[in-house]
Amino acid sequence: MLTVMISCNKEPDFVGLDLLPGGDRLGMDFTDTVDILAYTVSEVPLRTDALAVNLLGYINDTTFGKVSASIYTQYRLESSNFKFGTGAVADSMFLTLVYAGRYGDTLSPHRVRVYELDDKLTAENQKAYYSNDTCAIKSNPVGEVTFVPDFRPDTLRKMPALLRIPLSYEFMQKFITADESTLSTNKFFMEVFKGLYIEADPAATSGVGSMLYFNLVHPESKLQLFYHNDTDTAANVNFVITDNTIKFNHYEHDYTSATPLLKQQLEGNIQAGEQKLFLQAMSGTKVNLSIPYIGSIPGKEKMVVNEALLVFTNAEPQSLFLPPPQLTLRLYSDEAEYIIFPEERYNVLYFGGQYQKRGEYSFRITKYVQERMMHPEEPDYGMALLISGSALSSNRVVLYGPGSETSAAKLKIYYSMNGL
Repeated sequence: MLTVMISCNKEPDFVGLDLLPGGDRLGMDFTDTVDILAYTVSEVPLRTDALAVNLLGYINDTTFGKVSASIYTQYRLESSNFKFGTGAVADSMFLTLVYAGRYGDTLSPHRVRVYELDDKLTAENQKAYYSNDTCAIKSNPVGEVTFVPDFRPDTLRKMPALLRIPLSYEFMQKFITADESTLSTNKFFMEVFKGLYIEADPAATSGVGSMLYFNLVHPESKLQLFYHNDTDTAANVNFVITDNTIKFNHYEHDYTSATPLLKQQLEGNIQAGEQKLFLQAMSGTKVNLSIPYIGSIPGKEKMVVNEALLVFTNAEPQSLFLPPPQLTLRLYSDEAEYIIFPEERYNVLYFGGQYQKRGEYSFRITKYVQERMMHPEEPDYGMALLISGSALSSNRVVLYGPGSETSAAKLKIYYSMNGL
């Protein structure tokens, strides 16, 4: 029987999970030769209707191919029972979006087009929207702008950095000529004006391109209509996005021009994952992995696992595309649902997954390894390696696979032999 030493102030289930500095490993045995099976697969659609920021843009990546992000959103009245007044005439109208970040080559020009929705977004029956969802739009754009992103705030007017898109006269007239009932409540307003679809035109993006992050619930992210009437020569009204507004991101991936190693894995060639593994946010790719022979380690019956680290190394540390700051590791259930590792429940930082300066990600899975050694007969459905916050991030990273001659993915096990 395996004897487990219990130390003070530790939960029994986490004995042996202490962070072990190099000096504390003296006298322990070590192995990193346990086989790992890992390969890249497509990620499932992710829910995108409750994001803190929304993505818009296009990237042409020689490694991952092409990816685009577009936005569907409703707008609301800023106040009920609004009236334009007698003799109202539209002067100009703008869609403004407040920047919240960027990723990729931000010097690449973008062309953004805006369309009016032809179907309304609904929250009926607790409907949720995912990254592969779409909504019907009207055929002609109501606005367009070509620009290079400028992330400098307007300090003179005390305005945040924002994108400003001029909208058509025909679109303005829809609001000016709306009857009083349409402008009386949000219920009536959203029946007539269902919202906007905002997309980046890939044909206008030269070079690599970029993903732009926007804070749609910022007060300056809005539709603003400037008009005059018989009594006011310079009036304006805002239509806004609030926490109650339905909005979601739609993501599209085209791997036709991706690197062959990635395409081979997505086509089902598991062995291609031996050399490199590919993680991409925005419902792009994840990595399935398992440690199939861990129950066959010689002498495992007498081994006390002091620490087990699953380590992955960035294969492109000099890439233009910054690696994700955090990865996530999950166990699979028998129904392919994600299960949190016990080490993560104990302490997220202790579990790991943060990107380290040496270009590595590591996860502490000591309890899992010990239990697989003790109970190899129990079913094991493998693990998934993912980018944390993948639904609202555009990061990607290439990792060395377990068969790479350079910085291969490894399971590092520090252990003691019971009775020695």
